[in-house]
Amino acid sequence: MAIANIKRVDGNLVLPLSEQMVQELAVGEGSPVEIAITSGKVSLSTNERRIPKYNLAEVLAEHAQLPKEMHEYREWVDAPPVGRELI
Repeated sequence: MAIANIKRVDGNLVLPLSEQMVQELAVGEGSPVEIAITSGKVSLSTNERRIPKYNLAEVLAEHAQLPKEMHEYREWVDAPPVGRELI
């Protein structure tokens, strides 16, 4: 649990979030959040879908696990033109 001091900024009361809280909630300036008060406790949550972060090594490792030959896909790629496609 963290302790923060409420501050006044431009006439508004503001509760600053630590960098750890910002990262855990995956929010930034302007992010919409839901604030609820239950039994005198304030809870803050986001409804935004979190976008997973990938690195190149993870993506390549996942790609390496795919079947070597995807026959349906190869058939489509190797098919001759049937209209006025540009290649």
